[in-house]
Amino acid sequence: MRKNLFGVGVVALIMSLVAPLASADEVTAETTTTDPVASASPSPEPTTDPTPPTPEPTTPAPTTPAPATPTPTYTQAPMTPDQAIYVTPGYHLVNGRYWQTECSMYSSNTVRCRTNIFGSTVSLKDGKWFTQNGWVFNNLTYLPSPRALWTGNKLGGEGQPEAKLEWKAEDGREWRTECDTPNTGRGACRNYAMSTVASIVGGKVVQTNKEVFNGIVRFEGPGAPWIKSIPAAAPTPAGVPTPGAPAQVITQPTTQSGFRLDQRCMTGRAFCVSKKQNKMAWVVDGKIQTVVDVRFGKTATPTRNGAFKIYWKSRDHFSSIYKVDMPFALFFDGGIAIHYSANFARVGYRGGSGGCVNVRDYNQMKRFFDIARVGDKVIVFN
Repeated sequence: MRKNLFGVGVVALIMSLVAPLASADEVTAETTTTDPVASASPSPEPTTDPTPPTPEPTTPAPTTPAPATPTPTYTQAPMTPDQAIYVTPGYHLVNGRYWQTECSMYSSNTVRCRTNIFGSTVSLKDGKWFTQNGWVFNNLTYLPSPRALWTGNKLGGEGQPEAKLEWKAEDGREWRTECDTPNTGRGACRNYAMSTVASIVGGKVVQTNKEVFNGIVRFEGPGAPWIKSIPAAAPTPAGVPTPGAPAQVITQPTTQSGFRLDQRCMTGRAFCVSKKQNKMAWVVDGKIQTVVDVRFGKTATPTRNGAFKIYWKSRDHFSSIYKVDMPFALFFDGGIAIHYSANFARVGYRGGSGGCVNVRDYNQMKRFFDIARVGDKVIVFN
């Protein structure tokens, strides 16, 4: 009987959780720098059932006995794999992702399940950032129990219908609880906590303080009977991964492949042109893609330093001033462009340009022309 009752309760719980838990993958690209569960039980255990008040004795009028009300029965519906993730202990393989759920007794008569997803974590250790493939916290699920048991516990809205609470846990973290809203459905509370999350954006570690979904508390009700024991574990799927070794995050070094970058090249798409190094690097989000030899203007027609943008592309350009071909020209400063130079390919650095950035690798310049966009940066520096 217990086994059947549990199965029914899990189904009822799951059907109410489909919408709140549909965005579980949001955590795969980031990790909290504080343990999301460390403050997940800031209030005492749910209290026992309160004793109802004793009514004043009255003398009832004679009545005809009412027919006995039949005990309600619940029809068990099959769970989908992604619904079973949150309330079934063990490992799960759903939609190509591995999940791990552990259930334990939150109190003597309330069950809590913690769900993790296998993904990439970002963590700080000894002043250095590391990435690691491992189990990342997803959320907590409290299986159905009577609302009265949550009196005084903020995670369950202190047992009050339609409760909306903002509060601080003992460790100082800020929490928010909402119950019986369109977001939670009737007979449930959702809990959110402010956390510091770290993620890698454009090769840099970015920390953000934001509100994250922590868990859901479900209450006993029609179709959701009280679950008092830990559910049976699911069969273990094949290929469950194990955490990998931490790898240090190298956040955009300014010297890559022997080329020294200007800081202005560290974001977006840029042609990073160094006069001292006689080289140009094609850089995307702070990472060098290609480095080529270049030469610059003669003494009388120097190439200007500065930050520019490509404003015009001309594949078969011919200079009306110098009467020379300028194939694959990327114009960035008036009549000055990055382009292939047959003279540079032939005589090297013995010559010079009229201010343009000459490239002597024809095939590579052709590739630059094809991938370059109007608006890409051109950074010219010493």
